[in-house]
Amino acid sequence: MCDLLKILRDGDLPNPDISMKYLFVDEFQDTDVSQIKIACLLVTLFKARLFAVGDVKQSIYRFRGAND
Repeated sequence: MCDLLKILRDGDLPNPDISMKYLFVDEFQDTDVSQIKIACLLVTLFKARLFAVGDVKQSIYRFRGAND
């Protein structure tokens, strides 16, 4: 995740032939800060809309940085 975040931040990407209208993230309650930053960068890069679904009561990854 750290490498992907660095690549997306630096903008040092080959010109991918990818079309993305929407980015769906399930189990969002278990994402950590780096994963959220990556999702935001992907949304910006591809001009997509973000749709995130999560349930705070099901969060099980607080020990690795997930934040409700």
